[in-house]
Amino acid sequence: MGTEITFMKKICMQSLRLLYTLFALWSLTLNCFSQGLSFYGNEKRISERSSFQVFTEDRLPDFSKELNVSFEYSVQNIGSPGYILLLKDENSGKAFNLNYLYRWDGSTRFIFAEDGKKAYYSVDYANGDLNHRWIPVSIHLYNARNRAKICIGNDSILLEDIGLKGEAFSPNICFGMYDYILETASFSIRNLSVANEKRKWTFPLNESHGENVHDSSGTILGKVKKPVWLINQSYYWNPVFTHYSSTPSGITFDKKQHQIFIYTADSLFSYDLDDKASRQIPFQNRISSRDLQLGMNFQDQETGEIYAYELTSEKVVTKFLPNDEPQWTPVYKDEVAEYICLHHHCGFYHPGQKEFLLFGGYGRRSYSGKFISYHVSSNRWDTIPFSGDKIMPRFYAGVGVSPDYKHLYIYGGKGNEAGDQNIGIEYFYDLYQVDWDKRSIRKLWEQEPPAVNRVVSRDMVVSKDEQSIYFLSYPEYQPQSHIQLYRMNIADGNCEALGDSIPLVSEEIATNVNLYYSEKLGCFYCTIQEFEETGGSSIRMYSLLDVPVTLAEVRYYDLLETEDVDWLDYGVIAIIVAAILLLCLFVWKNKRRVAQSGNTGIAIAKEENMIADVAEVHFKDRNAIFLFGAFVVLDRDGKDITYMFSPKLRAIFLYILLNSASETGVLSSDMNELFWPDKTDDKVKNLKGVTVNHIRKILQELDGIELIYEKGHFLLKIQENFYCDYLHFSFLRKDKKLLQLREEEMGRFLKILIRGRFLNGIDHELFDYYKHELEEFILTFIPPEIEKAYKVADFMKVVHLCNVLFFTDALNEQAMFYAVRAFQKMGYPKEALKRYNSFINLYKKAMNENYPVKYESIPSLDE
Repeated sequence: MGTEITFMKKICMQSLRLLYTLFALWSLTLNCFSQGLSFYGNEKRISERSSFQVFTEDRLPDFSKELNVSFEYSVQNIGSPGYILLLKDENSGKAFNLNYLYRWDGSTRFIFAEDGKKAYYSVDYANGDLNHRWIPVSIHLYNARNRAKICIGNDSILLEDIGLKGEAFSPNICFGMYDYILETASFSIRNLSVANEKRKWTFPLNESHGENVHDSSGTILGKVKKPVWLINQSYYWNPVFTHYSSTPSGITFDKKQHQIFIYTADSLFSYDLDDKASRQIPFQNRISSRDLQLGMNFQDQETGEIYAYELTSEKVVTKFLPNDEPQWTPVYKDEVAEYICLHHHCGFYHPGQKEFLLFGGYGRRSYSGKFISYHVSSNRWDTIPFSGDKIMPRFYAGVGVSPDYKHLYIYGGKGNEAGDQNIGIEYFYDLYQVDWDKRSIRKLWEQEPPAVNRVVSRDMVVSKDEQSIYFLSYPEYQPQSHIQLYRMNIADGNCEALGDSIPLVSEEIATNVNLYYSEKLGCFYCTIQEFEETGGSSIRMYSLLDVPVTLAEVRYYDLLETEDVDWLDYGVIAIIVAAILLLCLFVWKNKRRVAQSGNTGIAIAKEENMIADVAEVHFKDRNAIFLFGAFVVLDRDGKDITYMFSPKLRAIFLYILLNSASETGVLSSDMNELFWPDKTDDKVKNLKGVTVNHIRKILQELDGIELIYEKGHFLLKIQENFYCDYLHFSFLRKDKKLLQLREEEMGRFLKILIRGRFLNGIDHELFDYYKHELEEFILTFIPPEIEKAYKVADFMKVVHLCNVLFFTDALNEQAMFYAVRAFQKMGYPKEALKRYNSFINLYKKAMNENYPVKYESIPSLDE
C-alpha cells in the first residue's frame, strides 16, 4: 500500500512539474518582451565586433518584389562611425547600406546609399539628441516601382529612381560586419521585423547566448557571430564602481545631472552615469564629525542642493551645492533636541512643496510610527499627523512616489504594534497609499509572509502608469545574504523576482541598500553602503538595464529545447496533463483515505518506527511548524498562517512549545512573571486567558496539536500526524548511538539543520538558552561529519554541512577551507572564489584586519 501511494505521488509530482513548465513556456510566448542585440564599433578590435545575418542562405525568403526592414536603433558610442545595415543581392552584386557618420562639428548623420556608388538620403542629429534614445528606423524598398521609403526617427522621405530599374533584387540582410566590411558603428537594435509582399517575420532578439537567432514562433532563421545579447544586461547586475572612505559618508542620486554623489565631511566624489567618469573635489570648508554620522540626506532637484541631516544627539541639517567649489552651509541645529536617531527610516522630498517627509526608523530600542517633515523654506522640523489607517511602528520600510507626487506608497519593514523592541519583532508585508494633499492614509492590502523573511530598501520605484512598484529586498539577518529585485503589483501585491541576485555581507543596521532609476538612461541602479565599526564606509554600485527580466525569460530557448514541445499543440497537451494530474490526485486521495482508515486506533509508534517516518514528514507541506530557519506555521490545508501570530503571541507560544519537548510544560505562575510582570493579578488573569484562547483558536487550524492545562502547567499535546522540526530534532539527538550507526537517520537529522539557524530572526532572551545549547551541539557534532563527507568525496554534502556550521560560527576557518575545496572538486571555481571572498570580507569587518591566508594558499585537505 505504501509503495503504491509513493508511486502515485511521484506520478502526480512529475505531471505537475510538466504542467507548470508547459504553462510557463506558453505564457512566455504570449508576453515575451523584445530585448535586443548590441554591436561593437571601432572602439573594439575586429575580432570582437558582431556580424548578424538575419536569414541564413537556406532560409532566405524572396524579396524580389518588395522588402521592408524595420527596427529600433540606439547609439552606443557617438564617436564610432561605420556601417549599420547592408542589403546585398549576391546574384546581381547590387547593394544598399545604412551608415552612421560622426562629424566633428558636434553633429551626427545617418546616410542611406547604394553601396559604393551614390548617397540617396541623409538626416542629421545633434549629439545630445541620440544619447540613450531608441529611434525607429525603417527601409521599405518597392523593387518593381524602383522607389524606396526611408524613415529615421521623425524624418522620412520617398525616393524615386533608386537604381533598380525594375531589376530583381532579393538581398541578404546583414547588420554589423559583413565579408570585407569591417568598419561598423557602435549601436544596438531591437524590435526587428522583416516583410515582403506576402509575409512578415518578427525577431524578439531575446536570446541570451549562442549564435542562433529565432523568430517570434521559435524557428531558427538567422545567425550572429560574436553576439552581445541585451537580455543579459536586463538580468545580470553590472558592477559600476566601488568607493571607500575611512570616515562616514552619504550617497545620493541626482536625476537631472545623472550623477551619483558621495560626500564625506571634507570631500565630494561624483560619478557621471552618461560618460562613466568620476572625480573627487575637496570641500572649501569642513563640518564636524558629529554633523555627519549616518550619512542621511535628500536633494532639491530644482536647485541641485543636497541637504545632509542627522537625528542623533542634535537635529543637524547642513547643505551644499555639488559644483566645482562645494562648500558646507549650516542651516539648522537644535542642541537640546531629543535623541531619536531613526535608523533605516524612509523618506522623500516634494520639490513643489519644498518639504522633506520621513517615516519610521529605529533608535533607543524603539520603533517609530511617526511622519516627520523638514521644511526647506522655513528650516524647521515638524511632526505631521495623518488621518485614516494607522501604520504600525517599524523600520526598514520602503517608500515610492507616484510620478505626479500625489501618492506615496509605504511597504514592508519590521517592528511591532507597541513600538517596543523589548517585546519582540514582527516582519510586515503590507502596502499603504499616502495621499499627500489630503494628508490621509489608506491600507491597500496585507500579504502572507514569504518562506524567508526579508526587508526592503528605503527607496522604491513606482512605474509610470502607477500600476507596479520595483523594490530591492534582502534577509538582513543573514550575514551571507543576497539582494533581489522585485516587481510588485500595487492592486494585489503579486510579486515577481527579476534579475540575478547581488551578494551582500549584511550587518543589519550597519548596511544600507538603495534603489534608483534613470528614465533617460533606462537603467536601475543599486547602491550598497556598508559601515565599519571604526566609522569608515564602503559603497558599491550596480546597474541593470530596463526592462528587468526573470530567469525563465533568460533561459527561454533552453526550456524550449529541453521540453521539445510543439507550440501548436500546447492547449491539447495542457488539457491531457491536467486530466492525468486530476486522476492521479483522485486515486492518491482514495488510497490515502483507505490507508488512514486502516490505521485508526493504532497506538503511538515506538521510537524506532518514528525514526523511520522522519524522512516522509520532514518536508511536510501542511500541518506543520518549523523553527529552524524562518518561523513558519502551515495549517491542515497547507496554507501559511504564520501571520496569525503577533510577536508577543509567538513568543508565548514558542516558550510553551520548547518546554513541551521535555513533556513538562510551563508553570502558569512563571508565565505571569515572564510576560506580564507589571500588571495586577486581575489584569494578568484576563490577559493570560485571552492569550491562551487566541493560541487555541489558531491551533484549531492544525491537526494533532492541542494546548492543555493540567496540574498548574500549560502543555502542548502532540500526536503523530503533526510535525515540528524541533521536536524531531530533539528526538534524534537523544539516541546518539543510533545516529552513529545509521547513516539514513543521520541524513534526516542533517536535513533539519540545513533549513537555517534555529529561531532565525526571533530575538528574545527567553530563547537564548535553547539557541546556545544548539550552537554548542552543532560546533561539536558538525566538524567531524564534514571531514567524513570529504573523505568519501560527497562534496555537495560537505557544502551543506559547512553552511550549517556557518549559521553558528560565521568565521569558522575550517568550514571555509572545506567549502572552497568542495566547490573546486565539483568543478565550480567561481562559487569557490565567491565563498572565499565572502569569508574574508566578513573577517575584515569583524577583526579589523585582512585575512592572512591567500586563496591560493588554502590547504588541499587531501591525505
